[in-house]
Amino acid sequence: MKRWRFVGFGKDTQKGWAIGGLVAVVVLTMAGAGGPAALAGPIAPNQITGLQAWYRVDSGLTLAGTTGTEVSAWNDSSGLGRNMSQATSANRPTLIRDSSFGFPVVSFDGSNDFLSAGDVEVHSNTDGLTVIGVVRPRTVNTSGLTTGNILSKFQYATGGRAWRLGIDWWAAQNNADAYQSTHELTFPPSADPIANQWNIVVGSWTPGVSTAGYMIPMSGPNAFQEISAGAASQAAASVPDTTAALLMGACNAGGDHRLNGELVEVVVYNRALTQAERRGLTEYFQQKYTLQTDPTRPLLVNINFEGVGAAASNQPLPPGYSIDAGAPGTYHGNGVWSYWDRDVSSWGRNRNAASSPDERFDTLIHMYNSGQSPYQAFTWQLAVPNGTYWVRAVFGEPSTGTSTNNIYIQNQLFTDPDPGLTGDWDEYFGIFTVSNGRVTITPQPEAAAKICFMQAASVFHPQIAINFEGTGSNASNNPLPPHYLIDNGAAFGDRGNGYKYGWVDPATGNPIDNQANGRNRNSAASPDERYDTLNHFYRSGTQHYNWEIELPNGNYFVLAMFGEPGPEAVGGTSTNNVWIENVRFYDPDPAKSSEWDLFMGVVAVSDGRLTLRDIGLDQPAKIAFIEITLVPEPSTWLLLAFGMCLSVGLWHWRRRNTER
Repeated sequence: MKRWRFVGFGKDTQKGWAIGGLVAVVVLTMAGAGGPAALAGPIAPNQITGLQAWYRVDSGLTLAGTTGTEVSAWNDSSGLGRNMSQATSANRPTLIRDSSFGFPVVSFDGSNDFLSAGDVEVHSNTDGLTVIGVVRPRTVNTSGLTTGNILSKFQYATGGRAWRLGIDWWAAQNNADAYQSTHELTFPPSADPIANQWNIVVGSWTPGVSTAGYMIPMSGPNAFQEISAGAASQAAASVPDTTAALLMGACNAGGDHRLNGELVEVVVYNRALTQAERRGLTEYFQQKYTLQTDPTRPLLVNINFEGVGAAASNQPLPPGYSIDAGAPGTYHGNGVWSYWDRDVSSWGRNRNAASSPDERFDTLIHMYNSGQSPYQAFTWQLAVPNGTYWVRAVFGEPSTGTSTNNIYIQNQLFTDPDPGLTGDWDEYFGIFTVSNGRVTITPQPEAAAKICFMQAASVFHPQIAINFEGTGSNASNNPLPPHYLIDNGAAFGDRGNGYKYGWVDPATGNPIDNQANGRNRNSAASPDERYDTLNHFYRSGTQHYNWEIELPNGNYFVLAMFGEPGPEAVGGTSTNNVWIENVRFYDPDPAKSSEWDLFMGVVAVSDGRLTLRDIGLDQPAKIAFIEITLVPEPSTWLLLAFGMCLSVGLWHWRRRNTER
């Protein structure tokens, strides 16, 4: 049963039911100071030829130490195996969280932290070298050469000098025996990175032609604008094949120029990149590490929890779902990050049980260290802009083990109504305020909680919002939100409010009156009037009812609430098995009283009408309210502007249809 708790719901779900796949997308806008240049589009590092090494914070980290935050290894994502490591605990950087956007960062203390890939060569004496670091320095010394090293293959020894990229300097040298400052580029003050802010620092070398540097701030008035640091007075014709180790965070065998700051990505190419390639990488980093959203559009995130290897999902997930496999940080695309307070990838599972409705319910991650002492609770967070969100999360598992899903979502406790059961799921949802950039989910101490999947959607002013009710004494008798329209069960037609909607006979496709099946329960259990009123898709006999609204073809974000407050004495149970356009939604706990079922997703309208219909099982499906908003595709800032034009067109379209 779901129970209303301030702004949250909880319900228990038993095995043997099924739920259809939700069609869902993440709708985001990435904005920067780049203006029209942003139309070039982001380019991932592995989409550019010449990639020699790629260290990314969302992949390849190995954590160690008593706190589980020491970075003992950082694997190369280029596929060339140039993996970084540090065997000495005192010399390891640590994993922390960015305070603004929540993504993980590798933090170097400026004292003795560094990583090494050993003696590997990554440059080309024919085509050159490009080294890029996404860095947040704690300090910047404008005199150069005393601040931290990002990446280097350099040592103060005969045959040791080659190249190194620091926070505000870059060197590519052709004399291995003597220090030659003519090949060293010190960034001028105008191009110095900004302390305590994220910057993209680029060093580029073209043999015998240019040793150039660039800095791109990731915030401030010049955000994402490439600032040239100039060029060295003399370009190296060649760079020696040195025996020095490839180091991150220091140079000279780890003894000099140690980095005091954080890194999230370091990329190396064995040629000088073009300006267009640098711009594409800049937009990739911009999208990945600076999340901004259009407040008039829904932010919808769908995440499935699972393990790795044999414990990973092996059946299709619903469209629009991304995976969290327990890594310390996971990038989901479009600026969305989730992360655990430690690496919990070993606690992911795939049960491969026949009783699972779909793969989301078959996979899970333990939110505690099962069977170990002392007990440890694992906390999960989703980084989102501050605001108000619908959050829906499903816990439990199908068969193998029991679970007790006592869970805090944003510090609100949801209690498992049937603890210690096997083969059941618990679904909790509600509206939550985010003030620290995080949606936080953590188990109650000593609870054997397991998370299967979650959804989060921003609460925003929808384009269309409709409450379902009856007429007369069954009409709403308490205030609705001011932007809500009413469906009182009338047959499909022009409602006089700019829209055509209503009820249709599924057998004939003709409008049919459904006013007799509208209800107002006047129940104290209802959180507001929208939950207290409803209409039936099926009530008795053989007659079923579809509900439709006329809309232009396109993709729409739909939030629909089904169910009612009860009690059984007035026929208050419901089984909300419903088609929403082409997406199935099955009630996880059929024939229950005083419960609601939430659908959040994106559906496609291709015939001019959004249609809701029951699945035809002669069961009492009931709808309480619905919110509908047009979603432009693809979600670029240019097409969002085009979407505003569509909204204006939609208004004129509604007006024209109203005046007919």
